[in-house]
Amino acid sequence: MNGQEALRHILATLAYRMRRTLRGIPESFWGFEGRDGAPTPQGILQQTNSGLIYALLVLQTGDYGYHTDLRALDPPGETARFYTTLEALDHELSNRADLSDDLLLRVLQGPLAEAMARIGQLLQLRDLAGIPAEEEDFIEARIRWGQVGPELPELE
Repeated sequence: MNGQEALRHILATLAYRMRRTLRGIPESFWGFEGRDGAPTPQGILQQTNSGLIYALLVLQTGDYGYHTDLRALDPPGETARFYTTLEALDHELSNRADLSDDLLLRVLQGPLAEAMARIGQLLQLRDLAGIPAEEEDFIEARIRWGQVGPELPELE
């Protein structure tokens, strides 16, 4: 497995975990405030999307100097943006042979690691809101490259 294939697997993992995180949440969850000054779930999803779009721009240009300033969308729009951005990232990784290992590692250690952490924050907020997610052993998850959309295969 090369670096691009590893990042494609991470993208598929992000998609899978987000899907599991968002399953069965009520609309009211998006405005839940866990503590004073902490971002709401909607704010966390917006921040996640900003980082993923930054990752896409870095992969496309090799330039780290971008600042993403996204117009906030409603929760369904932000959710769609999340998966659309993962699809664009996966496409970029699967169709570019010129991406350096250094660039790939920087994208991993920055925005992709941040996205994984933010999905974990959403899971914690679910617990605080009294709507815990179904537990799962993610080692058993059927995660495959290219599976970055909102509908992913379930465990068999």
